[in-house]
Amino acid sequence: MYIEKFEREIMNLIISKREGDYWDFKQMHHKDKGDLLHDIICMSNNRADRDGYIIFGVEDETFNIVGITQDENRKNQQQMIDFLKDKKFVSGIRPTIEMKTLEVQNKEIDILIIKNTTDTPYYLVDNFQSIKANHIYTRIGDTNTPKNRSADINHIEYLWKKRFLLNRPPLQQIENKLQYKEEWKEEDSTYYNIYNPEFKICIIDEEEYYERNKPEFYAYSKREINFPQKPPGVQNLDVFVKFTIRYIDS
Repeated sequence: MYIEKFEREIMNLIISKREGDYWDFKQMHHKDKGDLLHDIICMSNNRADRDGYIIFGVEDETFNIVGITQDENRKNQQQMIDFLKDKKFVSGIRPTIEMKTLEVQNKEIDILIIKNTTDTPYYLVDNFQSIKANHIYTRIGDTNTPKNRSADINHIEYLWKKRFLLNRPPLQQIENKLQYKEEWKEEDSTYYNIYNPEFKICIIDEEEYYERNKPEFYAYSKREINFPQKPPGVQNLDVFVKFTIRYIDS
């Protein structure tokens, strides 16, 4: 099912007869390693917030499918991974890639998938050929950032926000922060995040809360008892997530 969906997606991109924010066509695999690295970095920093595709075996002007069977520069997935392995990326974090081959119109095409992550921006700390250290490259529409310059500041800002989930809804942000126990401090049965104090976890005994706040006996017939959106006494809580904690008395 996944392969069929993926193949339909790639075919729709070819049929569109254009390139875009997250896909690029190449008639053949790169001869120049600098060009290959530049394309991978730009795709890994794309602003579509999704996987990027470099599609080999499709002409980038006519969009005819020519295949790559006879391409002497053709690389498989392991060769692509090995190529990235010794490049000096900041913090040693490299783009995650996957290579897939599809048969279309009796011809093979390769699709290099650059995975969407929150490790952006990807950039080098050492020069590699014409790729500049500490330059942040991205892709806007069908155009990569030139090798001799960094992306515009608004695009760089977006990539840093993506890393820290600042462009995500608050609930996704707090779910991510729950992975890091050391970021949470306790005070009066409330845990708050030391980097985002507006994110708080309040420990409430549900039975005790119910006894304190249960309705009068005459309201029982058709009334449904639920927690309020915010518990009493909690101020300035932008995100409220309810967890049920069960204790087992040994």
